[in-house]
Amino acid sequence: MVRSPESAAKRSSTGRPDWTCVVVGFSSGYIRFYTEHGVLLLAQLLHEDPALRLKCRTYEIPRHPGVTEQHEELSILYPTSLVTIDGFSLFQSLRACRNQVARATAAGNDVIQPPPLAYKKWGLQEMDSIVDHCSVGVLATSVFDQMKNASTLGGFNASIKGSPPAMSQYVTVGSGPYTGFFYAVEGNSQPLLSHVAMAVASKLTSALFNAASGWLGWNKSKNKPEEEATQKQKPKVEPATALPIRFGLPDSRRHGESICLSPCNTLAGVTDDFGRVTLLDLARGIVIRMWKVQQPQYWGSEPHHLPLTSTGQHSAQSQPLVTAPASPDTQRGRL
Repeated sequence: MVRSPESAAKRSSTGRPDWTCVVVGFSSGYIRFYTEHGVLLLAQLLHEDPALRLKCRTYEIPRHPGVTEQHEELSILYPTSLVTIDGFSLFQSLRACRNQVARATAAGNDVIQPPPLAYKKWGLQEMDSIVDHCSVGVLATSVFDQMKNASTLGGFNASIKGSPPAMSQYVTVGSGPYTGFFYAVEGNSQPLLSHVAMAVASKLTSALFNAASGWLGWNKSKNKPEEEATQKQKPKVEPATALPIRFGLPDSRRHGESICLSPCNTLAGVTDDFGRVTLLDLARGIVIRMWKVQQPQYWGSEPHHLPLTSTGQHSAQSQPLVTAPASPDTQRGRL
């Protein structure tokens, strides 16, 4: 479950979110969106496996030099797939559903027609198990990095495009390897409109089935109403676009448990079953440092900025990046 603040045009008159949406993932694969009062706005079956993690990246004023503004996004992790929903399109859909619910309540009925939800679905490959993830955002590589990646993946005779492509980076933790780095090139996967595709497919299928039934004399079949009811109850699940792993940090005995992205989108902290905290450099894909802490460890919602109160050589823009893993041991109360 994740709580998502909603505001129009990234601002509101009161300086606070206009309203709050609660996103809940279920073991059936459904993702449901509720208002702060528990009213269901939208329900979508994105995958037939249990939803493991939901993470939301909302708009935040850039606090670090050189960090570009990242798109708002909701990401849902499944055992073998990752679904990403663009924040702007999601906000438009939720706002339309919220308005429909308000009109239906005023009219005394509960019938609403949710708009189609656009999303991207990636099938994460070549990793044994995945338990957590983080969406770093869109990266713009240099020409040198483009040539290096092309030669590494395609060999000496690899073809190189004229301009470096924009890629979305996803980092996962689990086992085999312990940490995996995935890169999705922008434009390789078109957003899926499951509701529209399901409606068109159902109409086409029913038309063909009715025509074939008339030709072959199947109109008197007793099982036809039951089959149609079963088809209507189970929505169509769109297939995932294959996304192979680019590289990883192999460790056969270590199993990652959680990953937390820094606000500057360049570092990430990973906890494992050995009670270690690993600091990753996401741009270079290497381990910077590893700490041994109390086991087990749980990270907070995100690493915090602690502004400096001392004066002198530190300016108002100087804010150290601090991360605080907390132990659930209430007797010791360690932080």
